[in-house]
Amino acid sequence: MTLARRADELPANLRAALLRWLDDLSPHTRKAYTDALWIFAKWLRAQGLLKSLPDDREAAVEAAGVYLLSLGPVEASATAAAWLQSLLQPGDDGVPSVTRGTAQNRLSALRWAVRQAHQVGLVTWQLQAGLPRPQKDKAGRVALKPGRDMRGPTPEEAARMLEVVQEDPVARFVLSAILHETLREHEIRQLDVADVDLEAQVVQVVRKKRVEPEPVPLSRPTGEALRGLLEVRGAEPGPLLLNPQGSRVSRAYIPRLVARAALEAGVERQVSPHRLRHTAITMGDAAAEALGLSAKVRQHRAGHRGDRSYARYVDDLAHNARTLSDAVARALADLSSQ
Repeated sequence: MTLARRADELPANLRAALLRWLDDLSPHTRKAYTDALWIFAKWLRAQGLLKSLPDDREAAVEAAGVYLLSLGPVEASATAAAWLQSLLQPGDDGVPSVTRGTAQNRLSALRWAVRQAHQVGLVTWQLQAGLPRPQKDKAGRVALKPGRDMRGPTPEEAARMLEVVQEDPVARFVLSAILHETLREHEIRQLDVADVDLEAQVVQVVRKKRVEPEPVPLSRPTGEALRGLLEVRGAEPGPLLLNPQGSRVSRAYIPRLVARAALEAGVERQVSPHRLRHTAITMGDAAAEALGLSAKVRQHRAGHRGDRSYARYVDDLAHNARTLSDAVARALADLSSQ
């Protein structure tokens, strides 16, 4: 059945229906799905599947929805799969523009639109597209593919990465925050200038699976790197890491930055922010043993959720976590000077 005939069969108020469905979502999910449908609409236009693309985002969301629902189950799933693969295409630097998780999240918007249409009888099918799920063992743990090396760079390689970014204020701060404080990519990206206390050498970070920000003490190198970043960026309110348009950097920004630093440092293995954090935590374990610090301090530094009973000792944990971060920073500095 042709697109024109199927499109005529769809309700004339589909746009209102899509917007009404979106309004029923939480603000965060609504924005994420609207953005994903807008990106999908632009991809359809670039592929020549849409003759034109409205400037209005809501009209573009309508156009993308009409096109998707106008297809049959096989065509719609194939189109969604092709869009998914395009999101994961490596750029000029060999790094995809988005992560695997982000691509899956964007595909969720298409699944959601089809599911909503299915519930009201507009279509009789569901979208069949997606990335294969990782296999798990009987204990529920993800089973790694044979031969897949998930280790981070060696301490020597990490030290070289820090060395090659010393003249880049942003890269210097990002790598230092990962290697010394074990901050995650999204924790760094979500930082605002208001979260920074240079005098106390502390940043307020919303750690993984937490709701409220927590103070993260900075090692001396990370504090110096942060000061250098603010001297270049300025102290104006807003996101700490800015793109050229003055907005918060995208999810792909830090992975690209880390991959570029690894390339410049001559690291042959693939390096991501997550793998770099593995190196930081591994080095922290060794330093903690040498300093006689407990496993709880290592857990606190890594931002892993611990027993609630330890909350009363947060001040001691934070102090010892800074001691541990400083020890890792000294070890990396010693390696880079060799």
